[in-house]
Amino acid sequence: MPMMKRRRRHKKFQRGAIDLMQVAVAFLMITVAVVGTTYAMFYGRQAIIRQEHRKVALYHLRQYVEEWNARILIEAANIPPGEMLGGSDAKVVVDLDDLSVPERAKVKATLSREQTVAVDLPETGVGIDYYRLGFTVTWREYDGMDQSILIRTSMVQRD
Repeated sequence: MPMMKRRRRHKKFQRGAIDLMQVAVAFLMITVAVVGTTYAMFYGRQAIIRQEHRKVALYHLRQYVEEWNARILIEAANIPPGEMLGGSDAKVVVDLDDLSVPERAKVKATLSREQTVAVDLPETGVGIDYYRLGFTVTWREYDGMDQSILIRTSMVQRD
């Protein structure tokens, strides 16, 4: 009987204790949670940066479209034919990042313009009725993915 008491007493001391396997499993679970959270935060930050680049690129593109709409509206007859063609001469490079990003790491976007097409509808008989314009902004993200936004619009000729 004394042996039985000793065994019970021994089990009684082990009731709340943890062994090495439980410590290892708990450490592994915490490590997986930390790595997963860190990866999710990094991925989320990259997604926010990409979204910000898209927003800034669209802002610059809309500004470029408005500039050309105003230019055609005010001085369509005075714009040289070479400028109306668009193409490689009509490219503008802009920064998509703010001033806190070092110059070598900045993402640059290229604004380009398609050929401006003057549309003359025969049924109106008034000369050029409107202009068709196409604008594109393209850039390459840090991860190597090419991005672009295209805006096609028409501009009515002023009487």
